[in-house]
Amino acid sequence: MLQRLALVVSVLMLTVCLLTVPQGVFAAEGGAGNVDLSALIDLLREKGVLSEDEAALLRKRPVVDVPVAESREESSPVRAAREGNDGPVRLTTSAAPLTQAPPDQPSVKLPGWLNRISIGGDIRLRYQADLFDEGNYPFFEDPNDLDEILNTTDDRQRFRYRARISLAAQVNDELKAAFRLATGNESDPVSTNDTLGDTFNKDNVLFDQAYLEWQPTPLLTVTGGRIPNPWFSTDLVWDKDLNFEGLAVTYRQRYLDWLGGFATLGAFPVQEVERSEKDKWLYGGQLGIDLGRVDGISFRLAGAYYHYTHTEGRRQTDPNVEDPVEEDASPQSLQLDNTPIIGLDGSTVGLAADFHELDILATLDIAFWDPIHVVFLGEYVKNIGYDKDEVDERAGGEFFEGNQDMGYMFGAAVGHQKVDDLGRWTVYGYYKYLEADAVLSSFTDSDFHLGGTNAKGWVAGAEVGLMKNTWLSAKWQSADEIEGEFDGEEFPLGVDTLQIDLNAKF
Repeated sequence: MLQRLALVVSVLMLTVCLLTVPQGVFAAEGGAGNVDLSALIDLLREKGVLSEDEAALLRKRPVVDVPVAESREESSPVRAAREGNDGPVRLTTSAAPLTQAPPDQPSVKLPGWLNRISIGGDIRLRYQADLFDEGNYPFFEDPNDLDEILNTTDDRQRFRYRARISLAAQVNDELKAAFRLATGNESDPVSTNDTLGDTFNKDNVLFDQAYLEWQPTPLLTVTGGRIPNPWFSTDLVWDKDLNFEGLAVTYRQRYLDWLGGFATLGAFPVQEVERSEKDKWLYGGQLGIDLGRVDGISFRLAGAYYHYTHTEGRRQTDPNVEDPVEEDASPQSLQLDNTPIIGLDGSTVGLAADFHELDILATLDIAFWDPIHVVFLGEYVKNIGYDKDEVDERAGGEFFEGNQDMGYMFGAAVGHQKVDDLGRWTVYGYYKYLEADAVLSSFTDSDFHLGGTNAKGWVAGAEVGLMKNTWLSAKWQSADEIEGEFDGEEFPLGVDTLQIDLNAKF
C-alpha cells in the first residue's frame, strides 16, 4: 500500500510539472498545447496503479489548460499600417501586452498617444538637363539684381534631390496638428530641390508645412498655418511644390450617389511690409461640382477667383521725386516675365499690372478599362484686373504688344491612377500657353520655360512602377517665349528641359 501511494504521488507530481511546462515545449512535436489529464488517469488505472475509486476522485478535480502564447511577430507592440497606398505610416499599439507579467506586477504597455501619430515621407533623385536654343537673350536672373545674369545660352546638366518627412497628430476627434520638413531654401517658394555639387557641403532642412486642421463635421474643414494647396488646380497657376500661408475653409457635400459639390475660401498674407498699410495679400474662392462614376465616367468642374492686393506699382507724378514709383511694390521671389516698372538703375521696382485671376478647370475621367483610366484636362485662366492702357502708363511705354492677360492648358493622361507598384504605369502629354500678365509669375510652374509666364510649348512624360512605393518618371518640356520683342529689339528665349526621376515614398 505504501508503495502504491508513493507511486501515485510521484505520478501526480509529474503531472503537475507537465501542466506548468510552457506550451512551446510540446508544440515542436505534436503541436498540442494542453496535457490530457483524463487519459493519464485511465492509463494509471489500467496499469493497476490506481483503483476505480481513486481514479473517479481524481477525475472530479478541475482540468488546467495551458495558455497558448502568441507568436513573437503577432504580439509585437508596434506595427506599421498604411492608410491607402500613399498614406503615412501609422504607429499603433498591440492589443496584447508585451509580457505575461506575474499577478503582482503590472503589464508593460505603450503610451496611448502613439495611436494618434502618423509619419510619412518621400525622397526623389533627379537628373535634369536644360538645353537652350541658339541666340537666346541673356536675361537677369533676379530683376532686382542686375549683377546676376540668367544662364540662357550654355546647356546645363544637374543632379538634384528632394527629401520630405511629415508627422501628423490627431489631437482629438476634431483637431489635427501636422508639419512637414523638406529640403530647399527660404528664397524660392516654388521649389524644394537641392542641387548636388557644392563640395559635399551640408544642405538646409526647412518647415515646408506646419498647420492645424479642424473638422467639426465631415462636411467642413478649416486649415490654418503653413498649409497644403487647398485648391483644385494644376501647375498652370500654382506650382506643385507651393504651400500657402494663411487660412482656408473647405465645405464638401455629397447630394446624390453621382453628384457632389465643394467650396473653398482662403485668405493669405503674401508679404508683410513693416511701417506700411499696403501689405500684399491673396484672397481666393472656388466652387466646384463632381459628377461621379456614371457608367465608368466621372467629371469635375471648378471655377476659382484669386485676388491680389498691393502687388502693382504706381509711378510718381511729382517731377521732383527721383524714384519712378511711390514705393517698392514688386513682390518677392519674382520669376520671368510679368510686365515690369523699371527704376532709374534699370532694375524692376514694381509690376505694372493688377492681378485678379479667374480660373476655370475641368477634368473628364473615363474608366471603362479600370484600372486603366483615360483622363482629359482643360484649363483657362484670365486676369480680369488687367487693363492694357493702365499697364502701359505704369510701365512708361508699351512693354509687350497686345493684351497679355490670358492662359490655357489642355492634354490627356492614360494609365493607372497611382503608379506605386510593379506593373503600374501612366503616360501623359499637354500643351501650355501663358501670357505675361495672365498670372502672378511668383507662384506658377518653376520648371516650364525656366519658370514664370510669357511661355508656350509642349510637355510629355511617363511613369512606371519598379516595386512597391518606388517608381521611375521622365518628363520632356519644350518651351518658347510668346512675346519676344520690346521697343523693336528681339529678346528670344527657348529652352528644352529633360527630367528623369527615381521616386520612393513611405
